Amino acid sequence: MQQKNLIVPLVGDFTGTKAIRAVSQYVKDHGSTISVFYISNVEDYIQAKWSAYLSNLAVLPSDNSTLLIRFEPYNFTTLGKIQDVTPQWPGTYFH
Repeated sequence: MQQKNLIVPLVGDFTGTKAIRAVSQYVKDHGSTISVFYISNVEDYIQAKWSAYLSNLAVLPSDNSTLLIRFEPYNFTTLGKIQDVTPQWPGTYFH
């Protein structure tokens, strides 16, 4: 994937109106979908703006094969679907 330039690092405010939404628009403009979205432990830092984050995830062009890789409290790294992210902050991570 890296040799085909299909891995794109994303730096920005995942609860804001630009970072995730700009990637989403780019992918849509090119008639594609997100295959994997890895967010590391970014959720640990955005719990106060959880609903904005969920709104941003919802605009990502995805399909049934799209995977979201997350670091969850007490579960470590998990695979799941974007639509399965809980509507409430899941808990506190280890630091």
